[in-house]
Amino acid sequence: MAVQLVTAGGGNDLLLQTKFVEITGNAINTGPEVDLLSITITPKSANSVFIVHFTFTGDQTAGANNRICLFRLFAGLTGSEVEQEETYARGDTTIGHECDGAFISQRVAAAGAGEHTIKVTWDAVSSTWEVRPDTEPDFEHASLLVMEIDG
Repeated sequence: MAVQLVTAGGGNDLLLQTKFVEITGNAINTGPEVDLLSITITPKSANSVFIVHFTFTGDQTAGANNRICLFRLFAGLTGSEVEQEETYARGDTTIGHECDGAFISQRVAAAGAGEHTIKVTWDAVSSTWEVRPDTEPDFEHASLLVMEIDG
């Protein structure tokens, strides 16, 4: 397996651009599925691929274990779905802090020229889920990073 370092600013660069967004205020979800984070990006190259990385740490409401929050990643060209990946967090109130996490890392081929919208949705399948960077800045966050590389 060959590994190639992607750098910015030197010769023979593969990294074309990056975009980053994170939750800046407290958010709550009791269901159904709604958008959590999104990035709009226009490819700089016809051969581009996107490296997409989503991370989440949050909290379920107290009083119940094994509650699920579903996260879905959609990467599309002007709204049409191209790729979908999903993961979930399962809360457990038996630990001191009821924080749980989820992540998605995905390589997505660009679907041609034009704007691409890459978004993450969340659905509190059971219980109520929250991400509170204001209230719990050391424990809770949600962020989405998209890197375009020349593929």
